[in-house]
Amino acid sequence: MQPLEDYIAEQVFVRLDSPALRKAIAAQESGDDPTAELRNKILDGERKLKDLAYEKDDGLISDQKHRNRRARLTDRLEANA
Repeated sequence: MQPLEDYIAEQVFVRLDSPALRKAIAAQESGDDPTAELRNKILDGERKLKDLAYEKDDGLISDQKHRNRRARLTDRLEANA
């Protein structure tokens, strides 16, 4: 099995050494990442959905309010995707 493992390792390194990956890493490190704002919006929406689920589980909001707020949050997330 060693030849297969060597082949897989080589292919992983080939992918990791691509110009596209180097460019993406450089952009992220320099703060010029054009996807940062969108990624932050998506992460914030996912956090809000989790918080909403906790509120529902803890009985802090009604089923109807949960459904309405979840629909709004899901719509926003889908609009950003």
